[in-house]
Parts: sequence; structure tokens; C-alpha cells
Amino acid sequence: MGRTRTGRTTAVGVAALLSLGLAGCSDVDTADDVCEKYDVVAEEIADDDNPVMFNGEIFDALDNLAKKVKDFEAEPEIMAIGEDMLDMANDDSASIAEVEEMIAPVKDFCASR
Repeated sequence: MGRTRTGRTTAVGVAALLSLGLAGCSDVDTADDVCEKYDVVAEEIADDDNPVMFNGEIFDALDNLAKKVKDFEAEPEIMAIGEDMLDMANDDSASIAEVEEMIAPVKDFCASR
């Protein structure tokens, strides 16, 4: 009887560890995560009425994209622009053209999938 209880306890413990491990994996940014955030930025740019300066929604969307990009280890070339993109998201003097140039590698990546 003691062996069965120990076996069940071990099985429960292993299952708990596996679920913690899998929960940790959910923090890994995927291509879908990055492209989803890119789509939001592209949509905000398309919806913007002022092509010279952009609104707060674009800053917010760019910030969210930058956070995904800077942690996107699967694509080091895209990951490399993450910090610059984050800086741009926090800079209120960037133009739409500058943002479009910054996100161009992400656009190309997402288009090629």
C-alpha cells in the first residue's frame, strides 16, 4: 500500500514540474506573436490621419512590437533591432517614414512566412 501512494505522489510531483516547465516555455516569443504585433502597428499607421507625426496608439503598438522583437531569439537579425525600436517607441519625435523604415525587416519577415 505504501508503494502505491509513493508512486502516485511521485507521478503528481513529476506532472507539477512538467506543467511549471511548460508554463515557462509560454514566455518564449514566437513568429506568430511578433507578426501579430507587427500587424497592429501596420494597421495603426494605415488608420492614421496625419502622415507626418503619429498618434499615441502607434507609439503603444510600436512599443508592444519592440518588446516582442527584442526577445525573439529565433531570428537574431530581427532581435538586433529590438532595442532601437523600443527607443523609437519612447521618442515622440519619430515620423511615420522613420517608423516604417524601422519595422521594414519585421514586415519582410512576416511576409515571407
